[in-house]
Amino acid sequence: MDKAIESDIKGLKCDKCDYKDMSINVDNYHDYIDAPCPECGANLLTQADYDFVQVLMSLTDRINEVCEDMGIEDDGTLEQFSVSLNGSGIPKVGPLKPVQE
Repeated sequence: MDKAIESDIKGLKCDKCDYKDMSINVDNYHDYIDAPCPECGANLLTQADYDFVQVLMSLTDRINEVCEDMGIEDDGTLEQFSVSLNGSGIPKVGPLKPVQE
């Protein structure tokens, strides 16, 4: 069975200036907690945002486990939404939209 839900978490961007580095992998986020932005010195990743990302990844794994245990089949429908953080640990969720294949 395909995964019921997938997350594609990558990159970091500064909330105070235009700096962003989309090559940073989520597996390395722990190295960036409270790190200064290379351009303006603002906090690049707060502990609150890091904690939220960890919860989101755990939730993704759990949803997939439950769907597999229940034998829920993939209906082929793909939709995506975005989640952005601003340092508070409270996500801003973008609109759900169909994925064009």
